[in-house]
Amino acid sequence: IPEIQFFGASTLHIKICRHWGDLPAEQHEDLRIQLLSHILHFSSGPRMVLTRLCVALASMALNLIPQAWSEPVADMVRAFQPQKPDSEDNPGAKPDQDPHAHCLALLELLTVLPEEFQSSRLAQARRAQLREALAGEWAVVCGMLRQLLQSQDSSVQVKEKVLRCLSSWVGLNVPLGETQELVQDCFTALSDPELFDTAVETIVTAISQPDCQRFINVLLSLMPLVLGLHDQLKTAAQDGDMETTHVNETTSSLTLTFWYTLQVYKPVYFQLVDVLLLKSQYPSQEEYACWSSDDKEQFRIYRVDISDTLMYVYEMLGAELLSNLYDRLGRLLMDPQESAAWQVMALTSFPKHSVGKCHFIHCMQVR
Repeated sequence: IPEIQFFGASTLHIKICRHWGDLPAEQHEDLRIQLLSHILHFSSGPRMVLTRLCVALASMALNLIPQAWSEPVADMVRAFQPQKPDSEDNPGAKPDQDPHAHCLALLELLTVLPEEFQSSRLAQARRAQLREALAGEWAVVCGMLRQLLQSQDSSVQVKEKVLRCLSSWVGLNVPLGETQELVQDCFTALSDPELFDTAVETIVTAISQPDCQRFINVLLSLMPLVLGLHDQLKTAAQDGDMETTHVNETTSSLTLTFWYTLQVYKPVYFQLVDVLLLKSQYPSQEEYACWSSDDKEQFRIYRVDISDTLMYVYEMLGAELLSNLYDRLGRLLMDPQESAAWQVMALTSFPKHSVGKCHFIHCMQVR
């Protein structure tokens, strides 16, 4: 009965996670072999039982790394390769009956390993030791994931698991420079509608890690791939596919913090200022009167976020931005048509930021 099997697998995980010291060291190897054997047995399901067994083995690995189990990932990959009965590396193994299911089971195991590490309660020194040990296994994981993602024989299900596995491992702060080629492969997956959502999530996760800004050259190498999505974005917008485009104002704020980390080209930032000033502009009085109180509050918060982003931009552009804004104001004052629209002309002085710098008056439109 699946429910009983799930209970047994969950109990096994709890015992390994919380009462590891109760298991004699001489029984560790036998338990490892048994867990691998059961994961292979349940590779075709039930899924909930398979996942709990994978979590149990991942927890065991975290208790043994690195002294008693120096290369867990490499050993796991070998264990899931097609084996002859009673082979030396996998005693008691049976001929591989379902390579596809075994591949998915291996990917599940490799996905939950970093997740179990992240959720485990560990002393700081032990966490650092495990992180370093797992990072040393990344080369094995990366090579396998690239091979599966590029293979024409890989099913959509396998490729989706590859993408989720990558997301799990980049959470270990694997340097972007070491995931660059695999992230580039993820852009190829965007052309498959069945993989699109997962591929987007994986790419965003990979380039949103805290130390990614150290890899400016890698980010720049990805820019042509991002720009290459223009036609796909345009088509989705024309078809009204909002799930793909996300071109509404409720999601555009997600990009605001991104611009602070992408300190590459100043002209891009000046264009960003133009866009932000336009987005912060109030609508016509007739349209604004139709807004609900919630809409008005969300717009107020949105403009506060924009003002913070402009402050970040000022940290980079400095006096050049002030000069640009003053020139803009001068042109507006000299243009009779523009000066008639208060939404374009209005200025406000936001709370002044000064850390050895001149005060910055945001050129933004307010009511």
